[in-house]
Amino acid sequence: MRNFLLATTLAFLGMANLRAQDLDFATTGGGWTSGSLSKSYTTIGSPATNVSVVITGTTTGFQANQPAHNANGLGQNMNFTSNTHCITTTITFSPGISNLSFLVRDVDRGALATGGNGAYNYVDQVIITGQNGAAAVTPAIGAASVAGANTVVGNVITGTNNNVAPVNTVLFSGLVTQVVIQYCNGPNVIANPGTQGVTIGDLSWEAAPLPVRLVSFQGQVRENNVVLNWETASEENSERFDLERSTDALEFERIGQQPAVGTSQARQFYTFTDENPQPGMNYYRLHQVDYDGQFENSKPIAVEFKPADAYLKVYFASFHGICVETGEPSPHFRVLTPAGRSIQHRVETLGDNRYLLHLSPAPNGLVIFQLVTKNGVFTKKLLNLL
Repeated sequence: MRNFLLATTLAFLGMANLRAQDLDFATTGGGWTSGSLSKSYTTIGSPATNVSVVITGTTTGFQANQPAHNANGLGQNMNFTSNTHCITTTITFSPGISNLSFLVRDVDRGALATGGNGAYNYVDQVIITGQNGAAAVTPAIGAASVAGANTVVGNVITGTNNNVAPVNTVLFSGLVTQVVIQYCNGPNVIANPGTQGVTIGDLSWEAAPLPVRLVSFQGQVRENNVVLNWETASEENSERFDLERSTDALEFERIGQQPAVGTSQARQFYTFTDENPQPGMNYYRLHQVDYDGQFENSKPIAVEFKPADAYLKVYFASFHGICVETGEPSPHFRVLTPAGRSIQHRVETLGDNRYLLHLSPAPNGLVIFQLVTKNGVFTKKLLNLL
């Protein structure tokens, strides 16, 4: 058993499993033609999938020979002449595909503009939506690989720091027929922004039937745990499943192991409980290992975990002070710069689960606040504008 399928996080996929397929903007179909605004890719994978990529909007803002493929995907370097301009990349799959994933790179922010009254040269903002026919599909988007580089709110990524090169993971669990990626400027940008750019990473999804028949993989929160369940329709020479977890869908660690049945043509049901999920979004995948040592990783599923015994509200109450409200008993706080350096602080207990952190020196701009609990670490990004 040399290949292994990830099924959708929530839906039963039937009897067939799918092999990962890829669209590499640099090589597939001869590669993307620099400066072109569209390309059609035909018969990718087995069964064959046709992919259409069309770029619209303020395309006059593209720099010379853009868009163009690079080592990381499809680069889109812009020189918008207005902070209201946008471009839209529409990717259509026929037939629809399952468990699409890709990376979005370099969603960041420029420096403060000279004479801009506190506005920035640019603020990258990427909005990602999907469709499965007429039904809307929402992606799970991982936090930036560089702390403080950008924020993720729902399906919107907004740059919050400059001179960084963050990576965000985008995952559509289940079926999707179309994805729309809109690239604009975010808030507080000068009227005529400076040059800016992002890269849409190469696309990966599941397509061809394989001998390994994993028909579902899902996770759900129960009390303060995450329970993972998966089902196989058949297995051959399968030794075990390693359960792996990540908070950014990039770096995974093993959190447990389940023996497999070996060889079977009957349905098999498995369950595993993660007793220490991390606050926020958790990504899980199955690392399946054969008796002969060969292995395959599934694609990740996303499960959001909010501990029942902790809540958190945090904000700047003054230029030197952060106010914290939390139900966590005996909390421990950290305040960091975007580079990870500690900011000295004194904790004053205000009562009623309220605390005031006196900072020294007072930060000017973005800080990283952390609440350390028995269930993990809550992290909040705060902007000091007082």
